[in-house]
Amino acid sequence: KPAAYSSGDSTFKSPIKLGMVSRLQPIKDHRTLLDGFYLLSTLDPSRDYELHIAGEGPTYEDIRKYINALSLSDSVCMHGLLSPLDISLLLQSLHIYIHLTDGETMSNSILQAMATCLPIIATDVSGVNNCLTVNEAILIPPRSAYDLASAIITLATNQSLSSRLASNSLLKVQNTNSPSSISLLYINVIHSLI
Repeated sequence: KPAAYSSGDSTFKSPIKLGMVSRLQPIKDHRTLLDGFYLLSTLDPSRDYELHIAGEGPTYEDIRKYINALSLSDSVCMHGLLSPLDISLLLQSLHIYIHLTDGETMSNSILQAMATCLPIIATDVSGVNNCLTVNEAILIPPRSAYDLASAIITLATNQSLSSRLASNSLLKVQNTNSPSSISLLYINVIHSLI
């Protein structure tokens, strides 16, 4: 389950921890991630947010420089390359998982966030929208910092929605990506060939 909610209201405990795990490369939209995070200080100034970015790749330095240009270094943590255990621990510490991209094939990071039972915000693009639907995540248009910030605020202020999306995504990944469900798919393919 994601980190605990505050008692007596519909928000997560402060600071609200957001995160994205991916290879740091141009197809991943870290600029919109940072722009949306930056907007939170204007759109939702009463809450404290932290952003965690894990991964390595050719855009690492550009992302670090952009964090500094937006004066976000006190609230954004770049973790670099993490071990599988450290990725799991990071995901378990988050309140909301965000995955912004121009496209995917099959995202292990999204599957891991689903399996961690996190509410997810993701870009509505090929490779994401065939894995997640509006029943499991908030899907936003590409390159829209405002839509990202709005989606974050929606999940941060609506415990019922956050819990429902997280539970639905966990159920979906268990039903479609567990060893037993994948084995059944292989058995069906073999039977169709016989």
